[in-house]
Amino acid sequence: MRARPVAGPAIAARPPVRRGEDRLELSAAGRLAAGNKLALVHAGRQLADFARHPVAIVGATLRGLYDSVRHPARTAARIAGTFATDPMDGIIQTSQFGSLALAIGSLGLMGGSFALAPFTAGASLAWLPLAGTLGAASAAAGAGGLLLSVGKNEADLLRARTSQDLDAQARELGGDLINLGILAAAGGAGRAFRGAYQGSRFARKVNPASLKRVSGRANAGMWAHVKRRFGFGPRPPEFVGTAAASAGTLKARAALEVGRYLDRNPLGRRRISKIVDVGDQRALGPGWRLAYHGTQEKFAPAIRKGGLKPSDIGDYGSGIYLGSKPEVAINYADDAYLAHPGPGNGIVYSVAIEPGRVLDFLAAKRQFLAWAKRRFNPGDASDPLNRLYAGSRTSVSPLVDVRWTRYVNRYMAEKGYDSVLIRHRDAIGADYWMIPDPARVRVLQEIHFPQPSNRTALANGILGALAPLTRMRLRTALPLLRPRNDKPASEPR
Repeated sequence: MRARPVAGPAIAARPPVRRGEDRLELSAAGRLAAGNKLALVHAGRQLADFARHPVAIVGATLRGLYDSVRHPARTAARIAGTFATDPMDGIIQTSQFGSLALAIGSLGLMGGSFALAPFTAGASLAWLPLAGTLGAASAAAGAGGLLLSVGKNEADLLRARTSQDLDAQARELGGDLINLGILAAAGGAGRAFRGAYQGSRFARKVNPASLKRVSGRANAGMWAHVKRRFGFGPRPPEFVGTAAASAGTLKARAALEVGRYLDRNPLGRRRISKIVDVGDQRALGPGWRLAYHGTQEKFAPAIRKGGLKPSDIGDYGSGIYLGSKPEVAINYADDAYLAHPGPGNGIVYSVAIEPGRVLDFLAAKRQFLAWAKRRFNPGDASDPLNRLYAGSRTSVSPLVDVRWTRYVNRYMAEKGYDSVLIRHRDAIGADYWMIPDPARVRVLQEIHFPQPSNRTALANGILGALAPLTRMRLRTALPLLRPRNDKPASEPR
């Protein structure tokens, strides 16, 4: 809609009534009533103009925004001139330009975080909370400036001396009324969007944590291609996890790694709230390694009582799924919360695992698929495993072809494997374990942490960054921050 002009004489210092102008013979209340009626008429005309010339008006607004950013010194000089003639107008223009600057910062951070995500394995997504904060600040600054503008125009109606003055101020107020309507609609739509987003299945699939996981996978795939094509790339560890010296060593290492990831999490910086020793604390023998399992606090009593239990189905068969890095477990816990918000903390379990004979799935994938396709038919309803997958509500990844990976347990039994390792599942070195036998999994401790502190960062960033675009001058399409006495080169008729 309409941005308040920057420069021009203050309303309070108008010249005397000139010949040909109609002196107002109205009380203060009459001026307000007549001015607000005129403002509604002008608002309707501006909306009609926008309906006839939407492209031209939006284009002019975007050019005004671009010019304001391209020439910040000129914009600052205009704002300074406005302060000299009317401090209130100066404050309004400062809030408008501040809203624009914050929006650009929010969009820049958001775009940069997404653009760099595949190359940083998702590390750049840690900027999203800041982008969301800047977006929310942009919306707040714009709303504050708009409310001040409405108040200023209402006061100017009281000071109108002629019908021409009243009409000019009503025209300004009409633009502000449109902006208020858009602001209210945008706020309602934003709250509805955030409400629908939280607690939805979509939230679990599309959020900063899941985007980081996808970026990590893209990064791992990119480097795998580079290594095949050119023969170089980052060298992952020969074997994942931390070789166990003792249960105490593993627990100390787990607390350190979880704390580090929470400090740079894409859903907001968090701290470990408490650590509780649980499960079997006996000494560990050689071959035990550190892994992580993420969940929500409501499942803690059952895990304390009976340990981790194998899932009925999964991306790679039935078993206990764990991550070699805490980010795998923390992202899973955050995903679960975003899909089903509720009280309680997120939990990462530090777990000692004894992998035994390991099936390196990616290395053996071709042989496994040839074996499975010779023996099984995923469409065979008489196979109890196929019926289990067909009737289960447990979600599986669309990126994994579970038509065949469901048979991994049978392959392990025939070939004598004890565990499955899926390398670089979430990023280089961020691997998955699948272990069917609970005896090879020993829970060591619960590491509690708060739920995502900025779970609406994505929504806030988008809505706030777009806020300045809702403050267009519909009738004249004047660029943002243009002085009052400037005239547009052209305007739609």
